[in-house]
Amino acid sequence: MFDKEENLIKDGNYKIKFILYENAFGGVGLWEESHDIVIKSGLISVVLGSINPITISEKINYLEIQIEDQILLPRQELTSVVYSFHSNTSIKSIKSDTSNFSIKSIKSDTSNFSLNSNSSVITSSLLLGTSSISLPSADGSSGQMLSTNGSGSLSWSTINNNNVTSLNDLNDATVGSGSKLISTTNVGDAQYNVGFGKEVFDAINTGDYNTGIGSNTLGKLTTGSDNTTIGRDAAENMTTGSNNIIIGSEADPSSNNAVNQIVIGKGAVGHGDNITVIGNGSQTAIHPHDDNEVDLGSSSYSFKDIYLDGTINSSGENIDDGFAKRIFYSNNNVVEDPGINILTGVSQGILIEGIVLREEVVEKCTIAIDTPPSGTNRGSANGVTFRLNSNGVLSVSQPGNFTVSKVAANFIYF
Repeated sequence: MFDKEENLIKDGNYKIKFILYENAFGGVGLWEESHDIVIKSGLISVVLGSINPITISEKINYLEIQIEDQILLPRQELTSVVYSFHSNTSIKSIKSDTSNFSIKSIKSDTSNFSLNSNSSVITSSLLLGTSSISLPSADGSSGQMLSTNGSGSLSWSTINNNNVTSLNDLNDATVGSGSKLISTTNVGDAQYNVGFGKEVFDAINTGDYNTGIGSNTLGKLTTGSDNTTIGRDAAENMTTGSNNIIIGSEADPSSNNAVNQIVIGKGAVGHGDNITVIGNGSQTAIHPHDDNEVDLGSSSYSFKDIYLDGTINSSGENIDDGFAKRIFYSNNNVVEDPGINILTGVSQGILIEGIVLREEVVEKCTIAIDTPPSGTNRGSANGVTFRLNSNGVLSVSQPGNFTVSKVAANFIYF
C-alpha cells in the first residue's frame, strides 16, 4: 500500500474497514467488516468474512476500503479474483488522488475457479505443480473412479477385475463361507479354511477348518478337515486325511487318508496314524536345550514302552517296579570324604551288589544297609565306604589315601 506520493505506508497499526457494494458509485453497502491490521512494508493480510460471514451473491460486485477516516476510491471491481481459491493474479491498485492512501491493482479474468449463486465451487481444471489437470464435466456413475490418461486429463472409469475392491476380485483368490484363501478358484462347499500360496486347496470341496501355508500344500485335499500344514508341497498328495499336522517342505503323512499324524522336518514322512515323526533321515540326534536339563516323562505322565537298538550311555537308570526301586551306578573317580551323593529316597534300606576297584585291586561286594531312625549306617568294600543317612540319602567316598577308586554296582532299595 502506498500514499499519494508513491511512498510505502509507514509501518504501524491501522483500523481498516471493508465494504461490499453492488455498484461502483453510491448505493447501500451489502456487507461490511472492520479489522485492526498491522501494515508492514506496505503489505497487509486479512481474511474477509472471519468476523461477519459473507453471503455470496451476484450483487456483490465492488469492494470499498477505508483506512482510518480515508476512503480509497475508486471502489475495486470484483471479477474472478474474489471467487477464486487459487489464482496467479495479484491485487495491485489504481492510485486515487482524492485520498492519502491508494491500492494499486491489476484486474484478472484468467482464474479457472468461480462461485455460483449457491456458493458452489466451479472449475474445469486443477494446477498440480506445473501440470494442468483437466476434470470431467459431470459426475460419474456409482462405483466408478477417476483415472488419468497420462496426459493431464481425468475421466470416470468402471472398476474391472484388475482394480480390486474385495478378495473376490483377485484372479487367484477365492472366498468360501468363512474361508479366506489367497489361492485358487474352486472351493465348493468348504468352510472356514485359511490358505496362502499357489494352488493351496486347489481341489477342496467339502473339507472344513484346514490351514495351509506354502505353494501346493494340501493341493489335492478334497474332503479332509482340521489339518494344519506349513511348507512347500507339504501333504501335497493327501486327499481325505483329517486332524494332521505336517510341517516342513515336502513333508508328508504316511497315506492320502492319514488321521492324527504329526510329521515335522524337510521331506519327513509319517509312520502311520496317531504317530509323531520328528526329523528326517539326515537328523542324527535330538538334544535338550542344556545338558541334564529336561526330563523325558514324569511321575504323572510316564512313557509306556521303550524300544532301543543301540547303546545307553547314562550315569544311572532308576527303575521303579512298584515295590522296590533299582538303579545301576558307576563312578570312575570316587572322591574322599564327605564324598558324593548317589541317590535319595531310601526310606527303609538298600542292597548294593557290584565291584570296587582300588589301585588295580578288584573286589566283589554285597552290602545291605538299613535306613537308620537317626544318624548314619554304613558299609565298606575294598576301602570304599557307602553311607545311608536317616533322611534317606546314600553317598559314597574313599578315605583319601588311594590314588584310584572306582565303583560299579546295582542298587535295590525301598
